[in-house]
Parts: sequence; structure tokens; C-alpha cells
Amino acid sequence: VFVQNGYLDAYVSKPLMRVDFGSYNAEVDYQVTEGVQYRVGTVGITQSVKGLNTEDLKEDLILSQGKIFNVKRMRKDIANLEEKVGNFGYAFVKVSPQMHKDPEQKIINLQYIVEPGEVVTINDVVISGNDTTKDRVIRRYIYLAPGDTFNATDLKDSKSSIPS
Repeated sequence: VFVQNGYLDAYVSKPLMRVDFGSYNAEVDYQVTEGVQYRVGTVGITQSVKGLNTEDLKEDLILSQGKIFNVKRMRKDIANLEEKVGNFGYAFVKVSPQMHKDPEQKIINLQYIVEPGEVVTINDVVISGNDTTKDRVIRRYIYLAPGDTFNATDLKDSKSSIPS
């Protein structure tokens, strides 16, 4: 909860427990220190995928300069970047955030490092666990076919379009 509201230096102490054995009641206390609330400073993306414009990627980020830092939004940005790079054929892309805190200015500078890996080509689409519907009926809901270059959005759309 603290990191979702920009408190990167929050500290929660070990519990202090007081037990009343006569009434079987217990009281547990924690000491919480929030620290400073960080806002987003600069946001950058380091990537080397041909045909992928870094500025276009930056426009789609949820976390932007001046907003309160939120780790959930950072994870959404990472997933979004992985999907965008995955649409260029990189099935095993990794996006690593580098965070540089500046407690004096109360900002955190983010740099997303994109490691695309290798381009993947679909070898085969195997349908299993199906006894009643013909494979050709299911295949029309799948947007990837053998020989296609991997596409993260097509994979996601295929998963959601297959009737259950």
C-alpha cells in the first residue's frame, strides 16, 4: 500500500504483542514510518528494436513526470512495453526498470531497459483437450498460424476469443 502511494522508504516495525490470558484477548501494535512521498522525475526507455519508436512508447506510459510514484502503475507500464515489443516478434522480451531515488528533491527517475531476445516464428499450433468441436472450428478463432512471426496482441486476442 505504501509503495502505491509513493512512500518508497516506508518502514513497518516488528509486532509488539500484549496478551491478556484471562480474557483471551491480544493486542498487536506496529510502528509505521512512511518517510517522504516520491513523485516521478524523468522517465526514459532504452531499446534497440528496429521499427519501434521510443517516443511513441513513452506516450503510452501511465507513469509520467510529476505524478506520485505507484508500483502497480509501473508494473502495468512494464506489461504494456512487453506487449508492444512482443508485437514485433519478440516472445521472450524482458523489461527491467532502473530506479534512481533522489530523497532531497523527493523524486524517483525511471529508466526502462528493454531486452528483446530473439524473434520467434510460430512452428505449430497444437489444440488439445477437445473432444467435441472439430479443430478447424477452433482454429478460426486463433490469430496465429504456423509460419507467422510471434505477435503478443494476437496471442492475447486468441486466448480471449476461443469459446469455452
